[in-house]
Amino acid sequence: MKKNRTKQLRTLSIVLLLLFVLTGCTRIGQDLDPSSLGYEIEVTYNALGGVINQREKRLTNYAKNSLIFEPKGSSNLLIAPARTGYTLAGWYTDVKEIPGKNGEEPTYEFDPQDRWDFNVDRVHENITLYARWVNQAKAQYIDADTKEVVFTKDLTSSSPLAPLSNATLNIVGRSDATLLGYFQENLKDEIKFDEYEFSPLLPTNQQLYNQLAEEFPDNIIPYEEPELDQEEEVKIDTAAAVEAGDEDGANLEDSQILEEDTTWKFLNKFGYDMLADEDQLAKINKRKNEIIDQFITKYEENNQHNDIYLVYENGINISVQENSDLNEGGIYTFKDVGSEGSYIFESDLNLGDAAFKGNEDFSGVIDGQNHTLSNVHLKLSFSKKDSIQGAYGALFSSMTNAIVKDITFKDMTLEISAPPGVDVTAAVFALAADNCTFENVSIDGLNIISGSGDNGRADYSISEFILDDTGSTTNNVTVTNVTYDVSEFAEIIPAF
Repeated sequence: MKKNRTKQLRTLSIVLLLLFVLTGCTRIGQDLDPSSLGYEIEVTYNALGGVINQREKRLTNYAKNSLIFEPKGSSNLLIAPARTGYTLAGWYTDVKEIPGKNGEEPTYEFDPQDRWDFNVDRVHENITLYARWVNQAKAQYIDADTKEVVFTKDLTSSSPLAPLSNATLNIVGRSDATLLGYFQENLKDEIKFDEYEFSPLLPTNQQLYNQLAEEFPDNIIPYEEPELDQEEEVKIDTAAAVEAGDEDGANLEDSQILEEDTTWKFLNKFGYDMLADEDQLAKINKRKNEIIDQFITKYEENNQHNDIYLVYENGINISVQENSDLNEGGIYTFKDVGSEGSYIFESDLNLGDAAFKGNEDFSGVIDGQNHTLSNVHLKLSFSKKDSIQGAYGALFSSMTNAIVKDITFKDMTLEISAPPGVDVTAAVFALAADNCTFENVSIDGLNIISGSGDNGRADYSISEFILDDTGSTTNNVTVTNVTYDVSEFAEIIPAF
């Protein structure tokens, strides 16, 4: 095996040097003629709508009967070709161009049997290889109401068809509605992501030859490492010495090393060897190209036109089952879910005194379903600049047509922090409630802390529940076990 590697390393070095010389150097006043060096075969790589090394076509020279380079990677003299919106399916020795209609770009058809195999095919005459492109597999996520494409992603084996992540939905989703699910264009059939299986563009060599070995068991056979006789061991030791640069220690001429045909050696690492005459090889190659073409066809059929429609209902309806359901941007809060939105509690929660942030407005529903929310620590922090308009805050500054029912707030804290001289208006639940409904709501354990700014230099008005109510109804609403850490200057407004 080292002998084979020595040959490959030497050949690779020679060809790389040749490519560098032929593509970048000229003699003074005269172009360098590759054929004069024995590299008379011209191979043109035609990217066919794409670019390779910043060009659509790339000409290289090779020795007759040699393997040629497959353009790949991003730093070689022949780098992987690129074309926006497409992915490369292979290189072919012929192509049929079909002119586009009404000014559209032409399309191309390829015969599977014209596919070039860089592992085994050798050049004998000047040829052109044409890049075969297929549309990059992608999914488009579309708002069913507006028909706007809100997100597009390329599909790969590591990123298959899937629901959008919460982080992505926070960016591209609707803030005024609840996502019901992902549907097909008819908006009736829901997308079943767990039934989707990504179809790769090409088989791996292992997959390809596993299948060929099943179909041609007499020709593609299991590979076994041969037992070497003494002469073979000497050859391998010599090859290793040559590779290490020890020319004096080599007992085998370089020409003998380079004479070995290693065309099918690459199969050894996949566990196979090849035993076939020309007719058998022709049948194997024909079937090989058919298998590859079947993969390409399936890729195009399975991974194109994946339009996914996001169906919403008005209002944001949040099922509260764990603490994270109340977390927005790393802090707990009740955000405004709209007049048709709701928070529906499915279990008891304990926030563990984590900071809770109040919001300006709320017009939806909080339905506790007789569950308990413990340790809501509402922190209201103000600065000196708040003295211009006054410092104010609560769970909600304003509630309009809201409904709060069947919920217990256990061991709640209202903590106020404001500089001396800043007037503070605060409430536990709302500063103002207009035409709201509160039913079976309990605050069991409430600690109000006014902070060091409450020193008599400013007015502190603090309500145990709602400060200013207009037209709201209450039924079985209680606030019990209230403690105060406030100064004598603070005005405490009882819940009822």
